[in-house]
Amino acid sequence: MRKQKINNLRAATSDSSAKWQKVALLMGWSTWDLGLPYYGVEDKEVQTPQTILRDKVLKMKKETSTKEQKEILLELGLTKQEIKALKYENERIKKIIELQK
Repeated sequence: MRKQKINNLRAATSDSSAKWQKVALLMGWSTWDLGLPYYGVEDKEVQTPQTILRDKVLKMKKETSTKEQKEILLELGLTKQEIKALKYENERIKKIIELQK
């Protein structure tokens, strides 16, 4: 019983619950009755331009090596000096994403 109350409070404060669901949770209805996931399930992250860029950078970091990043930048029209100025991997990847738009 106590576990359900804690779960209801957590679900009621969650961003994934609608207002009517929050009211029902506070009145004692269970998350299952309202079609909500159990609290242990994570809420989806809100997609903002910053999180989208962060995800693209992380994905490209995993998929490309430094050499491949430099080759892509050359193909996109940067000079070797401009590429050399991009010392860090994050800078190179952000520049690739910027130029590919």
